[in-house]
Amino acid sequence: MSRIIDLRKRSEETPPVREAASVLPVQEPARSQPAVHIPESTTQALLAWQALPTGARTERKYRIVSWGLLFVLISGAFVLQRNMLVPILALLGLTALLLQGKRGRQEVQIAVDEAGLTVGDRSYSFASMKSFWVDATPGGVRELSIEFKNRLLPYLRVPLGKQDPVPLRIHLSVYLPEQEHEPSLVDAVARFL
Repeated sequence: MSRIIDLRKRSEETPPVREAASVLPVQEPARSQPAVHIPESTTQALLAWQALPTGARTERKYRIVSWGLLFVLISGAFVLQRNMLVPILALLGLTALLLQGKRGRQEVQIAVDEAGLTVGDRSYSFASMKSFWVDATPGGVRELSIEFKNRLLPYLRVPLGKQDPVPLRIHLSVYLPEQEHEPSLVDAVARFL
């Protein structure tokens, strides 16, 4: 224990700290280049279009009045029964619907390539899809319906907008079987909202 070094005191015995002879400057990446290199897609979109989400849009004033009247009727019935939980839940539901309606509709970018379908920021591969159906009745709803192999996933409904359905049907029939999909009650309610 005779050789204990006190690091708090500098003694003459400790050699001086050498400075580095050459320090290489650190080069920072240029601001115009991204810090992470993202490889570009090797597949090009065979079909691409923009469309607004499908659904009927009635005037906002009538929608607010109809939902408000429905809320008053439901709340009144349950308040008379001295149940306050249901009116509170109905108020939360009404608030969520009104906020969703206020958000408005935005155009969605849709692309189909050899790998699958891209809707906005989400990509779906043909390997995860079971079948498709193009519903393009004149004067009716124009949309592409995709059924997935996973039964827990709902049908994907993609608006066609001004896209010609014939080349879309030809391209998708190469990868998927075409099978008619019946619209469900949930789809009808979603279009109304």
